[in-house]
Amino acid sequence: GTYFWRIYAVGADGLRSLPSAAWSFSIDRPEIELPAGTLAITVQPRGDVYVDDSLIARNQPTGTIQLDSGTHVVRVENSGSRERRHADTVQILGNDRVERSYAFTFPPAQPQVKYGKINVGSRPRGAAVYIDGELQKQKTNYTFQVPTGRHIVRGVLAGPDGNVIREDTVRVATNESVKVIFEFEP
Repeated sequence: GTYFWRIYAVGADGLRSLPSAAWSFSIDRPEIELPAGTLAITVQPRGDVYVDDSLIARNQPTGTIQLDSGTHVVRVENSGSRERRHADTVQILGNDRVERSYAFTFPPAQPQVKYGKINVGSRPRGAAVYIDGELQKQKTNYTFQVPTGRHIVRGVLAGPDGNVIREDTVRVATNESVKVIFEFEP
């Protein structure tokens, strides 16, 4: 670059002279080109890799990228993960190999609940229905949607001498409809 300087004379009494004429001098420094370095990335399980806001790789578990010497911003994204993104700054110097690892975590998979139906009827109609001990809002005759598996179905009908209870155990498969009929009449 080119630099300038001036000289002031300062007396013992602290008074300063006018500045001298400006003299200049130059320093020539050749530009040094540093060789590229390598960035090795590992992403668990996978992610989109951005370097300096440019997409480098989509949905990759690993990658090696040649980068110019200098500072670079690395961003790794996985939209299905809890974190969604990781960001980092790396310094690459000529012929260096810089390694970075990024890990994403995921919420546990929700089990898919499969359903079937239980058609609960009674003679006479209007009995209270319990499925697995839980009173249902609807009375007989009604079709209830339930998760697949084994269920205990109870019908309770109020009679003149007290409640009459009938119970049955059924196994319901996916998309299956099972019938349960309670006879309360003699």
